[in-house]
Amino acid sequence: MAARLELALVVSVLAACRSDPPEPKKVAEIEPVVKPKVRPKRQGPFANPNVDPPGPRAETQLPAKELETTIARGVALAAEGRETVAIQTLRKCANRIPQSVRCEAEIGLTMFAANQHLAHARYYLAEAATAAPAELEDGLYRRMGDTAMSKSQHETAAAAYGVLMARETATADDLEQLAAALQATRGRRDEAADAYARAYALDPTRHELLRKRATLLGQGGEHARAADLFEAYLEQATPEEKVRTALEQRIAMLREQAKSDPKPESKPEPTPKG
Repeated sequence: MAARLELALVVSVLAACRSDPPEPKKVAEIEPVVKPKVRPKRQGPFANPNVDPPGPRAETQLPAKELETTIARGVALAAEGRETVAIQTLRKCANRIPQSVRCEAEIGLTMFAANQHLAHARYYLAEAATAAPAELEDGLYRRMGDTAMSKSQHETAAAAYGVLMARETATADDLEQLAAALQATRGRRDEAADAYARAYALDPTRHELLRKRATLLGQGGEHARAADLFEAYLEQATPEEKVRTALEQRIAMLREQAKSDPKPESKPEPTPKG
């Protein structure tokens, strides 16, 4: 009996050894990574107005009467909320020779308001804000400055507010915006500090302007003047105790730094108005 069991076991083992090996399973191929195609920059009549500014001025400007009518119609359409039609209308007088500063100011403002053709909007607003001589009314330069600041077009904003400062018609708000635009523009920190001083001269109740100017002067290495302005701010304003303590520590540091500063040239402070 035991011999039969042993024989049966041997037979089963041999049968197992003779069975065919399992078929190898094919591994599914991994999908290759497909890189998106890079769209080439469009040129000529197919340029993208959100990316590419207009080409150089070429066409002749409309006759005076037609120009006036075109601008008036474009402004009216924009006021009705029909910005797309207004833009199409104002294109008839934009980027032409000679330049119509008003047309380009209005089309740039309309494009930004409609959030359309943003590269063209930046171009036209900059062209209008920097045109010389400055021929538009204060309100339009103020609109250009405010719009440019809201779109981080700081150089254009500085140019627009700068017209108001040159005319001496700028308000304290205009000058504070000018200072902020100049501060964001490389290499114009001193001009920004001067704009804050002029703004404070127009409205001596806005003590925060003292602190902003002091911050700029301290960054520019005018440690003693910065300390003086921070002290004036603390005398005039009522900041929170935490802010006061921090500024007192900063004043002490500025006084220490001022000991090794060269003697600065004295500059007259703008006289407060009113």
